[in-house]
Amino acid sequence: MKNFAFLSLDIIIIIVTIAILTFLFLKGKKGILISLIFATYPTVLIFKNFPYIEFTNQTIELVFLLLIYIFIFWILNKSVSIGNYYSTSFRKIVDSILLSTSYIILIISLQINSLPILKNIYNFSTNTTKIIADIPYGLALIIPIIFILLINKRQN
Repeated sequence: MKNFAFLSLDIIIIIVTIAILTFLFLKGKKGILISLIFATYPTVLIFKNFPYIEFTNQTIELVFLLLIYIFIFWILNKSVSIGNYYSTSFRKIVDSILLSTSYIILIISLQINSLPILKNIYNFSTNTTKIIADIPYGLALIIPIIFILLINKRQN
């Protein structure tokens, strides 16, 4: 058995999250991953522009953000219908890893640029944030949508 002591906690968290999301995707729960991604965009917009609330406690602010996210995810998960059009299992594995990775990049990018409150869940190291910060923010926002469009393309 190999020793994983040389890996940073950031890398372990990212790898485990990608593995869980990839497993869900491969088990036919592609809609969950796509709903997680699509729920991110309206959640950020609603949270950043929610009127008449000034939070004094960061924990309450984080709970409010997560409640919005869970509610939007629940609505999307019930209403999104995703077909499976795979010719090979290799393509399914590649698609699941790409989509999971793009979701992680999206969340870390949001933590850096729009939602610093996410640092209360886990604060990534400066090396990890520096790598993600090198990706333009607009590109980090659009890559998951492009992957979803490419993945859901019907095969003839």
